[in-house]
Amino acid sequence: MFAYIHNLSAGHVVVILEVLNIIREEANMSKPYYNYVHGAHNKISDRNGFKYKSTEMRREWNHSLVHTSEFETRHPQDFVRGIADHQAVRDPRPGGEIFLDVDTTTDADEAAGQTVISVTSTANFTNGNTIYIELDNDSLHRTTISSFVANDTVTIASAIPYAATSGNKVTVVKTTLSAEDL
Repeated sequence: MFAYIHNLSAGHVVVILEVLNIIREEANMSKPYYNYVHGAHNKISDRNGFKYKSTEMRREWNHSLVHTSEFETRHPQDFVRGIADHQAVRDPRPGGEIFLDVDTTTDADEAAGQTVISVTSTANFTNGNTIYIELDNDSLHRTTISSFVANDTVTIASAIPYAATSGNKVTVVKTTLSAEDL
Protein backbone atom coordinates (compact mmCIF):
# COMPACT_ATOMS: atom_id res chain seq x y z
CA MET A 1 0.00 0.00 0.00
CA PHE A 2 2.88 2.37 0.82
CA ALA A 3 4.21 1.85 -2.69
CA TYR A 4 1.14 3.55 -4.09
CA ILE A 5 1.42 6.46 -1.64
CA HIS A 6 4.69 7.62 -3.31
CA ASN A 7 2.84 8.18 -6.54
CA LEU A 8 0.03 10.13 -4.89
CA SER A 9 -0.01 13.81 -4.17
CA ALA A 10 0.06 15.20 -0.65
CA GLY A 11 -3.68 16.00 -0.81
CA HIS A 12 -4.53 12.44 -1.71
CA VAL A 13 -2.43 11.09 1.18
CA VAL A 14 -4.25 13.27 3.68
CA VAL A 15 -7.63 12.06 2.40
CA ILE A 16 -6.54 8.42 2.61
CA LEU A 17 -5.24 8.86 6.14
CA GLU A 18 -8.50 10.49 7.20
CA VAL A 19 -10.49 7.57 5.73
CA LEU A 20 -8.25 5.10 7.56
CA ASN A 21 -8.77 6.99 10.84
CA ILE A 22 -12.54 6.93 10.34
CA ILE A 23 -12.48 3.17 9.67
CA ARG A 24 -10.30 2.59 12.75
CA GLU A 25 -12.61 4.71 14.94
CA GLU A 26 -15.69 2.86 13.73
CA ALA A 27 -14.00 -0.46 14.43
CA ASN A 28 -13.13 0.65 17.97
CA MET A 29 -16.55 2.11 18.75
CA SER A 30 -18.40 0.23 21.44
CA LYS A 31 -21.83 -0.66 20.07
CA PRO A 32 -22.66 -3.97 21.75
CA TYR A 33 -26.30 -3.77 20.72
CA TYR A 34 -25.73 -3.44 17.01
CA ASN A 35 -22.32 -4.95 16.34
CA TYR A 36 -21.96 -8.48 15.20
CA VAL A 37 -20.81 -10.93 17.84
CA HIS A 38 -20.16 -14.43 16.63
CA GLY A 39 -22.67 -16.89 18.16
CA ALA A 40 -24.75 -14.20 19.90
CA HIS A 41 -28.11 -12.72 19.10
CA ASN A 42 -30.18 -9.88 20.52
CA LYS A 43 -32.48 -10.45 23.50
CA ILE A 44 -34.78 -8.18 25.48
CA SER A 45 -34.34 -7.87 29.25
CA ASP A 46 -37.42 -8.82 31.28
CA ARG A 47 -36.54 -6.21 33.90
CA ASN A 48 -35.97 -3.00 31.89
CA GLY A 49 -36.95 -3.87 28.30
CA PHE A 50 -33.58 -2.92 26.78
CA LYS A 51 -31.90 -4.94 24.05
CA TYR A 52 -28.68 -6.83 24.90
CA LYS A 53 -26.60 -9.57 23.31
CA SER A 54 -27.45 -13.09 24.43
CA THR A 55 -23.93 -13.54 25.78
CA GLU A 56 -24.60 -10.71 28.27
CA MET A 57 -27.87 -12.16 29.58
CA ARG A 58 -28.51 -14.37 32.63
CA ARG A 59 -31.58 -16.24 33.80
CA GLU A 60 -32.67 -15.56 37.39
CA TRP A 61 -34.22 -18.00 39.88
CA ASN A 62 -37.72 -16.80 38.90
CA HIS A 63 -36.99 -17.52 35.20
CA SER A 64 -36.58 -13.83 34.26
CA LEU A 65 -34.01 -13.16 31.55
CA VAL A 66 -31.94 -10.10 32.59
CA HIS A 67 -28.67 -8.35 31.76
CA THR A 68 -25.69 -9.28 33.94
CA SER A 69 -25.74 -5.79 35.50
CA GLU A 70 -29.33 -6.37 36.66
CA PHE A 71 -28.90 -9.93 37.92
CA GLU A 72 -30.07 -10.60 41.49
CA THR A 73 -29.48 -13.78 43.43
CA ARG A 74 -32.31 -15.36 45.35
CA HIS A 75 -32.78 -13.98 48.85
CA PRO A 76 -31.56 -16.29 51.66
CA GLN A 77 -34.89 -15.92 53.50
CA ASP A 78 -36.53 -17.86 50.64
CA PHE A 79 -34.69 -20.95 51.85
CA VAL A 80 -35.75 -20.77 55.50
CA ARG A 81 -37.93 -23.71 56.50
CA GLY A 82 -40.61 -23.35 59.12
CA ILE A 83 -40.65 -25.30 62.34
CA ALA A 84 -43.68 -27.44 63.04
CA ASP A 85 -45.89 -25.85 65.65
CA HIS A 86 -48.07 -28.46 67.30
CA GLN A 87 -51.01 -26.45 68.56
CA ALA A 88 -53.03 -29.31 69.96
CA VAL A 89 -53.69 -28.94 73.67
CA ARG A 90 -52.33 -31.74 75.85
CA ASP A 91 -55.01 -33.48 77.92
CA PRO A 92 -57.88 -31.30 76.74
CA ARG A 93 -60.97 -31.04 78.87
CA PRO A 94 -64.21 -29.61 77.56
CA GLY A 95 -65.38 -26.38 79.09
CA GLY A 96 -67.81 -26.77 81.90
CA GLU A 97 -71.14 -25.14 82.27
CA ILE A 98 -71.27 -21.56 83.39
CA PHE A 99 -73.83 -20.97 86.09
CA LEU A 100 -75.45 -17.66 85.44
CA ASP A 101 -76.93 -15.48 88.12
CA VAL A 102 -80.36 -16.55 86.94
CA ASP A 103 -82.00 -18.25 89.86
CA THR A 104 -85.74 -18.31 90.12
CA THR A 105 -88.36 -20.59 91.64
CA THR A 106 -91.36 -22.49 90.45
CA ASP A 107 -94.51 -20.38 90.74
CA ALA A 108 -96.99 -23.23 91.06
CA ASP A 109 -97.10 -26.95 91.85
CA GLU A 110 -96.00 -28.95 88.79
CA ALA A 111 -97.02 -32.57 88.28
CA ALA A 112 -94.69 -35.25 86.88
CA GLY A 113 -94.68 -35.40 83.07
CA GLN A 114 -95.20 -31.70 82.45
CA THR A 115 -93.11 -29.72 79.91
CA VAL A 116 -94.58 -26.27 80.66
CA ILE A 117 -93.35 -24.94 84.00
CA SER A 118 -94.59 -21.78 85.76
CA VAL A 119 -91.74 -19.67 87.15
CA THR A 120 -91.54 -16.40 89.05
CA SER A 121 -89.21 -14.73 86.50
CA THR A 122 -87.83 -15.44 83.02
CA ALA A 123 -85.29 -12.59 83.02
CA ASN A 124 -82.10 -13.46 81.05
CA PHE A 125 -83.62 -16.73 79.78
CA THR A 126 -82.51 -17.74 76.29
CA ASN A 127 -83.81 -20.54 74.11
CA GLY A 128 -81.31 -23.39 74.08
CA ASN A 129 -79.86 -22.68 77.53
CA THR A 130 -79.69 -25.55 80.01
CA ILE A 131 -82.12 -25.40 82.92
CA TYR A 132 -82.02 -27.31 86.23
CA ILE A 133 -85.29 -27.79 88.10
CA GLU A 134 -85.28 -28.97 91.72
CA LEU A 135 -87.75 -31.84 92.14
CA ASP A 136 -89.60 -33.03 95.24
CA ASN A 137 -87.42 -36.17 95.52
CA ASP A 138 -84.35 -33.89 96.15
CA SER A 139 -82.90 -34.46 92.64
CA LEU A 140 -82.25 -32.01 89.83
CA HIS A 141 -83.86 -32.41 86.40
CA ARG A 142 -81.54 -31.21 83.63
CA THR A 143 -83.06 -30.17 80.29
CA THR A 144 -82.99 -27.28 77.80
CA ILE A 145 -85.30 -24.33 77.31
CA SER A 146 -87.43 -24.73 74.18
CA SER A 147 -89.35 -21.48 74.58
CA PHE A 148 -90.64 -19.14 77.26
CA VAL A 149 -93.25 -16.48 77.87
CA ALA A 150 -91.89 -13.36 79.56
CA ASN A 151 -92.23 -13.54 83.37
CA ASP A 152 -94.67 -16.42 83.20
CA THR A 153 -93.86 -19.92 81.87
CA VAL A 154 -91.00 -21.93 80.40
CA THR A 155 -91.40 -24.78 77.92
CA ILE A 156 -88.69 -27.40 78.43
CA ALA A 157 -87.43 -30.07 76.04
CA SER A 158 -88.00 -33.10 78.30
CA ALA A 159 -90.79 -33.55 80.83
CA ILE A 160 -90.04 -33.53 84.54
CA PRO A 161 -89.98 -37.11 85.91
CA TYR A 162 -91.22 -36.19 89.43
CA ALA A 163 -93.44 -33.49 90.87
CA ALA A 164 -92.11 -30.05 91.79
CA THR A 165 -93.90 -27.93 94.34
CA SER A 166 -94.18 -24.17 94.30
CA GLY A 167 -90.99 -22.50 95.49
CA ASN A 168 -88.55 -25.17 94.24
CA LYS A 169 -85.32 -23.71 92.89
CA VAL A 170 -84.84 -23.27 89.11
CA THR A 171 -81.32 -22.47 87.77
CA VAL A 172 -80.42 -21.52 84.20
CA VAL A 173 -77.00 -22.55 82.91
CA LYS A 174 -75.21 -21.29 79.83
CA THR A 175 -73.23 -24.06 78.11
CA THR A 176 -71.40 -22.01 75.49
CA LEU A 177 -69.08 -19.02 75.89
CA SER A 178 -69.65 -15.75 74.13
CA ALA A 179 -67.44 -12.67 73.90
CA GLU A 180 -69.33 -10.97 76.72
CA ASP A 181 -68.64 -13.93 79.06
CA LEU A 182 -64.89 -13.44 78.83
